[in-house]
Amino acid sequence: MNVPQPQLPVASDAEDLTQYLERLLRAERFRKSPSLRQLLEYLVRKCAEGSVDSIKESTIAMDVFGRPTSFDSRLDNSVRVQAHRLRKTLEGYYEAEGAADVFRITIPKGSYVPSFQRHQEQLDVGCPTPGAKSPESSGRLRRKARRTEIGRASCRERV
Repeated sequence: MNVPQPQLPVASDAEDLTQYLERLLRAERFRKSPSLRQLLEYLVRKCAEGSVDSIKESTIAMDVFGRPTSFDSRLDNSVRVQAHRLRKTLEGYYEAEGAADVFRITIPKGSYVPSFQRHQEQLDVGCPTPGAKSPESSGRLRRKARRTEIGRASCRERV
C-alpha cells in the first residue's frame, strides 16, 4: 500500500519556527528548567536537521542528559520522565502565556519526535453595521480558529 508523503514546511515556515523556538526557550517556564529547555531544543533541532532516526531514548540520554554509552532505559527512566515533564510544561504554556502563539510544538505520547502546527486565531470584531448587534451586546465574541498542520509527520518522514 502506498502511503502519501507529508509535505515538508516551506522555508519561511522553517525560519519562523526556528525564531519561534528561540523565543519559546526564553519563556519563564523554560528558563526555570534547563533540562527541559535542553530537551526541547535538542528535539526540535534534530528534527529540523532531518536526523529523526537519531531521536531515540538512548541518544537523548547521552546527548542531552550526559548519560554514559552503557545507558539502559530499563534501569533508568529519566528520559521518559523528562519527556513527560516537557509535554506537561508545553501544555501549560499553551494554555496560559502561549495561548496566542503562532506555532504549537507538541511531543506526542509514545514518541520523542516533535509535532509542529501553525495556529492562528482571529476574532471577528470590526465596525458595527447599522442595526446589527455588537459582540458586546450579544455577550459573545465569535471566534474562528484555524490550524494548519505544517510538520506533524514531516520530521518522521524526512529520512
